[in-house]
Amino acid sequence: MRQLRIVNLLVLALTLCLPSIAQGQPSQDDSSLARAKELWELAIAAKGGREKLHQITSFALYGPEGKDVDFMVFPDKYFSWGDTRPSKIGLIVEMFNFENGLDYTIFGDNPPDIRQGAKPDPEVRSRLLSPQLYYLLDTKWLTPQILRASRSKVGGKSVDVVDVFVTGYGTPDRYAVFLDEKTHLPVRVGIYTDLRQDDMIHWVNLSEYRDFSGIKVPTAISSKLDPSWSHVRLEINADYDPAIFERGPDMKAGPFQWRAKGQRRAPAPDPEPTLSLTPEQVKQYIKELEKADVEPAQIAAGELQRAGRQSAPALKVALQSQSQRLRYRAAKTLLGIKPEEKEALATLRELLLDSQAEPEMRQNAAFGLMWSEAGIAMLRNLLKHSQVLVRRCVIFAFDEIMELTEIPAGVKPAIPILKELLTDDDEVVRRMAEEVLEQIERRPRK
Repeated sequence: MRQLRIVNLLVLALTLCLPSIAQGQPSQDDSSLARAKELWELAIAAKGGREKLHQITSFALYGPEGKDVDFMVFPDKYFSWGDTRPSKIGLIVEMFNFENGLDYTIFGDNPPDIRQGAKPDPEVRSRLLSPQLYYLLDTKWLTPQILRASRSKVGGKSVDVVDVFVTGYGTPDRYAVFLDEKTHLPVRVGIYTDLRQDDMIHWVNLSEYRDFSGIKVPTAISSKLDPSWSHVRLEINADYDPAIFERGPDMKAGPFQWRAKGQRRAPAPDPEPTLSLTPEQVKQYIKELEKADVEPAQIAAGELQRAGRQSAPALKVALQSQSQRLRYRAAKTLLGIKPEEKEALATLRELLLDSQAEPEMRQNAAFGLMWSEAGIAMLRNLLKHSQVLVRRCVIFAFDEIMELTEIPAGVKPAIPILKELLTDDDEVVRRMAEEVLEQIERRPRK
């Protein structure tokens, strides 16, 4: 859930910062367009067929603990519940009904922000785009315009690419849909810099397809920003109470208050995803983690992470490697299996403190520690380290933490230390400490 929300916000921020461009299309020839249409139809068939896709009217995404829920009714209704407690942010609950212009936003203990008859906000309405494109590909309300076909590689594997043009949800954008040669299912969806240039500003990777109501839907997602795989749970055409979009959310009714009466519980948990690998395959994927090419290493990390306990022993051995790159990637992969894995966190801490390591590696190690409370505690204890580079890496990690929707509880104990850093000998550390404290101050208080 967090992965998709970060992706949505990143893509939105990037597209809003792009220059305004006349609606146009890349140059194409008839053969490329014909091939693109052929590939698109193969993808639609692989997903389950256009008839079934166009029968989808609602879609729900939620985290494993039921604390984060996004429920949308196409084309114009959206409900979101995010529970960050015990952090100071508390509950973040939103309801948007673009059909009648009714908007509710509730942030912690702040009074509800209510707008009646409001003009649809493109920033908010764009949240209905990504789930349709990434998970469903083609719906009754989102039918991309086919532009051209090409070939590319993802993780060292050849794939077909179909460029499409999407309108109706804010800024018109051009996307590339990367299709597996054999299954024809999307393995990546990327967004271009603008409507004509081929530079890609961001992409998401899709994997672990499962059948939902006869439709193939990915249940694992990673991105250019965060290569670790996140698993999502979802529902298609769930029974819901239409009244949820005619009134304000009930803060006592929980994250599934949108369900039809008598069904307001979290669904049964999905079975944990597993992947059976032979010892030889595990060994080969461990080798690929060390490659300089990020693509094969990312694919290997995903396969090892999905294998879970099966690959964990080999990954722990890799933590002892002489290769800094392998130790770093093995640690990150282990943390994708178990976020509080002590040996993996200790490895990232060692890399951060290793004066022989490249500054980029040390900074990446600090970023790797920011995703768990134990890792944040390590960062907090290094805020006043004697090495200025360590202090810089750590303060930049705290700056990244402040960009998250859910601020971890471990940030609060760091505030006194951050205040001390306002008089640090290093100008960068002083400036970043001031910025982080300002971001903390701007957060709503309970």
